[in-house]
Amino acid sequence: MNPTPPLFQVEHYRSGVPASALEQIARRVRAAADAMGLEGETVELVSATIVPADDYLVCLFAAASESIVRRLYQRAGIECERLSLAIAVNQG
Repeated sequence: MNPTPPLFQVEHYRSGVPASALEQIARRVRAAADAMGLEGETVELVSATIVPADDYLVCLFAAASESIVRRLYQRAGIECERLSLAIAVNQG
């Protein structure tokens, strides 16, 4: 069984940008993650959440390293504003 890769959270703040533009960013990020996954990189977009009232998008990735997430953003042509290691807490 393979160990679960670490999680990384990327935050996007886009003042005055409509939710549709944030959706476009999420689509570009997902396409880059999918392409890198097909190339053998350990990276997956776990979730993308838009908060329209705050002009905010947060993406959560499972990736082998922070550098892979940074490369993903370079590939997508999107600025990686804030990138943080994330810890999932399973509550049940």
